[in-house]
Amino acid sequence: MALTDIGLATGRWNIRNKSIALMALFPVVVSIASYWQIYFVYVLLHRQEMAYTAHPNFGDRVDEVFAICLPFILGSLVAWFLYCLRRQDDIIQHLFRANLIDRRDNPDLYNMVETLAIQLGQPLPEIYLIKTFARNAFASTLSDGTDRIYVTTGLLEALAKDEVEAVLAHEYGHILSEDTRWLGLSIIFTNIFGALPAAATKHNKFGNLDEGKVGEGFNIFLLNLIFIPVWLGYAVVSLLRLFLMFQREFHADLMAVEITKNPEALMRALQRIHKRARIPHIPSDVMLLCIDNPRGGFFATHPRLFYRLRKIAGLSNMEISIVEESSMAPIHKRFTKNKLLERTFRPFKAKNHDV
Repeated sequence: MALTDIGLATGRWNIRNKSIALMALFPVVVSIASYWQIYFVYVLLHRQEMAYTAHPNFGDRVDEVFAICLPFILGSLVAWFLYCLRRQDDIIQHLFRANLIDRRDNPDLYNMVETLAIQLGQPLPEIYLIKTFARNAFASTLSDGTDRIYVTTGLLEALAKDEVEAVLAHEYGHILSEDTRWLGLSIIFTNIFGALPAAATKHNKFGNLDEGKVGEGFNIFLLNLIFIPVWLGYAVVSLLRLFLMFQREFHADLMAVEITKNPEALMRALQRIHKRARIPHIPSDVMLLCIDNPRGGFFATHPRLFYRLRKIAGLSNMEISIVEESSMAPIHKRFTKNKLLERTFRPFKAKNHDV
């Protein structure tokens, strides 16, 4: 099976067009959400007038305010898009607190990336290391075509060499599909929608609920109610991003198998990463760039691990071997608090493998 058999050209076309469609729809969603946000706030500010007027009509006045605000909203979106177009990877690097490395810093990792680049006939990408116990990796592409691969120290410490090579091949699959160029831009561009109300309502939700914090929590709850139109718009954008994201991981997994000719290593790597992928300081909306994202449920951005393993095993006509879990990285709270959402593999019996 060649890389062309996996549908490389089709994958590029799908990601590019879906990303462009997402960015084109984003101003429409923002404009609709902004209109209802203005309407909502206007009603709250004039609630006394509603008590003394039989049929209050705020529509005309809200239309006037919205007509004044709309040019500023659209102008801000254009400015943010141009900024993301030029600085998207700097934004990503800052969010992940990643450090550029060379051969002297980590010879093994550098050699693995260099070997894959030579094998695929690709320029050597820049390599960035993220210092965290979490196990994850992702790739991105700058506007000038420069590729970057990001790897966490936790992944390098917990995975075997062939498993790390499989993860790197997965990221090369994204680079070859060119989805890193479009996806990173669309994600960073649209993430501003949820970041603004989240920043306004930011608080320490893991603190002890003493009397002062109970009052603070109630105030934050009221603030979130005020931002209901924006949160609804953000939910719509999240659903649009799911439409963009869901199949890309399947595609990169299949390309990794073709590159390494080692499907078992990729399956072992995915299982070791599973439940240990959450990078503590990274929003889940940005984590969807990574090989695994702990976010599950209705807004899951990645296919369930079982389906990824089944697809890889089916491609190579082999069984799924289960490795034992390790406690090197903290388990994301979703897996400890909600057993119904925990992804397990009951149809398969674990084999004896060392972690």
